[in-house]
Amino acid sequence: MRRLLPAILLAACATPEPPYEPPGPWPTLTWEQRYEFMVEVTEPEMAAMFRAFDPVAYPDVTCVTCHGADGAAVDYAMPNGVAPLALGDFPFDEHEDDVLRDVGVWMEETVIVRMAEYTGQEVAVDGMSCLDCHELEPFVPGDD
Repeated sequence: MRRLLPAILLAACATPEPPYEPPGPWPTLTWEQRYEFMVEVTEPEMAAMFRAFDPVAYPDVTCVTCHGADGAAVDYAMPNGVAPLALGDFPFDEHEDDVLRDVGVWMEETVIVRMAEYTGQEVAVDGMSCLDCHELEPFVPGDD
């Protein structure tokens, strides 16, 4: 029994903590609370998700990937520098460009859903959507 006790104690101490959750609804969090959540949870999880989807296109996902090179200077406001989308890009599942279709569908089904969970929003145009990260290119009549 004496030999088992250290192993039991070690196993008890090694029990992983539950996933970190925001300390409250996203709109009520302070800047510091949001930053901590982004650094501790969002960035590592998103980096793993992006690398799993396409390790060649997304070898190093960092804050800059989504928030732009000047993210800190603009207090990580979104959207900021991610490739803009055009009205003609939607719906992604019908897009003629295979790459844009695959990335768009993956973003809609995976990234947006997870970001909505993080922030307590619904996946919707007035909730969490593509336009939280991507600006919409201005519509120019005749360009369609």
